[in-house]
Amino acid sequence: MVIGTFGHLGIKGLRGRLRLALLAILVVSARAQDPPDASQLAQNTAPADYDSASTPTAPGQPADPRFRLHAYADLDFSHNQAAGEPNHFSVGEIDLFGTAAVAPGFTALTEVAIDTDTTPTLTSVPVNVERLLLQYSLNEYLKIEAGQFRTAVGYYSTAYLRGAWFQTAISRPRLFAFEEDGGILPLHTVGVSVSGEIPSGFLGLHYVVETGNTRTWGTPVDSPTPANITGHDAVNVSTFARPPSVPGLELGVSDYHDLFSPIVGLTANRSGVTMHAVYVANRFEFLNEGVVAHIHYGPASATGTFAGFYSQLAYRIGSNWGPYARVERLTIHADPFFSGISYIAPWRSMYTAGVRYDWNDHVAVKLELGHEADWGAPHYYQAALQVAFAY
Repeated sequence: MVIGTFGHLGIKGLRGRLRLALLAILVVSARAQDPPDASQLAQNTAPADYDSASTPTAPGQPADPRFRLHAYADLDFSHNQAAGEPNHFSVGEIDLFGTAAVAPGFTALTEVAIDTDTTPTLTSVPVNVERLLLQYSLNEYLKIEAGQFRTAVGYYSTAYLRGAWFQTAISRPRLFAFEEDGGILPLHTVGVSVSGEIPSGFLGLHYVVETGNTRTWGTPVDSPTPANITGHDAVNVSTFARPPSVPGLELGVSDYHDLFSPIVGLTANRSGVTMHAVYVANRFEFLNEGVVAHIHYGPASATGTFAGFYSQLAYRIGSNWGPYARVERLTIHADPFFSGISYIAPWRSMYTAGVRYDWNDHVAVKLELGHEADWGAPHYYQAALQVAFAY
């Protein structure tokens, strides 16, 4: 996949364009006052084939005040998880996902992740507020979210909850690892997101326009560096097509810009373009995403570039079995000023193959084998077994 990238654009210019885009969206939406489709979920909600509790109540109708809560968890066994590490059992993340219709057209959404897989003692279990949102749906052309949400950077970021039960493989693509797990993409922000459909006939176009606080990359949970650098507004614009004539197909692109501080006292420009081509239908799951991300520090005229992609193919056999395979690659080019980037994203390539067996509608067992190559470390093979469940 060949990925293009836009030139650097000042944050002030982006804000101006963002205001014009939001104004245009509001004008178009005000003219289309059709009631919202109850089968549609807001952009940052759970997958539509699970629970529709997060669908806002239509304006003018009484809201359902019930709070609906679901939980997702997993148990894991890893063999040679990294070169030199011992085999071990672990309890993965416990993902708590709750929604409530608080007023006609309004829904409150909460997602909290309890991360225990890297915690040595129960006294230091981190609780991560993954999402905390107030959503408003005017119609299919205008949906507004305010709070902490997943940025629409690529497909995987918003397509799946944190719970391992939703995704076919044991782990997320490394390119879309969360920030606290060493991820290089800004997958979270606190701010406002506007999304909806674009009247486009056979193209089935959708848009997302969002702005919020910067999210640093490679920030561990216990780092003294704050995850959100307030005042450095991030801007992301995304569009994707879901042609009605080809159910399951989605083609999209997003353009992200912000100022961020990878270390205290240093503020750099960051921009990134992601593209995806996804087909999930007829027993197939074919996911393809690529990204080119730039960082630029003006005073030192220093630049750094990440370029990476992953491709995942899975096929459903019968009603229970789902073999899958995934390949991932990342390349880094940086001036000496940014020579430490390889410590933030140490991996170069990963090859993974496995099989998922759905015991029933709530329990899935996954067996996975893989090979990983990292910067400055020996290549190694790994094996993992996971039991993921929803309740």
